[in-house]
Amino acid sequence: MSSTRKSRQISKSKTLARTTIFGPPPILPGEDLPAYEELATQVASAVNATSIIERIWIKDIADLTWEITRLRKLKAQFVSDHIPGLLIKYFEYLRDPDKLVRKWVSGDLNAKARVEKRLASMNLTIDSVYGQALVKDFDNIERIDQMIMVIERRRNAVFHEIDRHRAALSRTLRDNVDKIEDAEFRELERETDSPKMAVEVTAS
Repeated sequence: MSSTRKSRQISKSKTLARTTIFGPPPILPGEDLPAYEELATQVASAVNATSIIERIWIKDIADLTWEITRLRKLKAQFVSDHIPGLLIKYFEYLRDPDKLVRKWVSGDLNAKARVEKRLASMNLTIDSVYGQALVKDFDNIERIDQMIMVIERRRNAVFHEIDRHRAALSRTLRDNVDKIEDAEFRELERETDSPKMAVEVTAS
């Protein structure tokens, strides 16, 4: 694909992401609009819409994918919110467990090693803590998983509609081409069978 064509597709998809004809992007306060536009760009480039109907479906796919991503982040957030409290509880025998956990949350490598070492001394791993955090919000996480499954089914239905639309379009194009070829062949037959053509053939 040429760079010019690619830039046109990107421009079209970003217009698709913003244009009012399809409604506003499904962005909540604090979410990343450029990230949504990049997603819409990639979906548009992959599907390469051939009609306004497919452009609507592409918008649906981008929006549904964005919603799935949001719910997955929310699920991870439910788990991660409980982890610091669990670690502080495990390390309550330390003089300042809050400080150690804050450093661990910030990604401090030394704190990470200390946390893993202290958990190991209790026959635990960080995965054990993740599991306990999951259980604390299990009902909410289960509901989120169910929502994700519903949205994924809706997205799969859109993919199916695009496949059906393109299959029908392909059949229509093929039928039209066949009709054109048949018409041209019949016209050629008429020209061949005409008296003028017969005289020309006899004269030759």
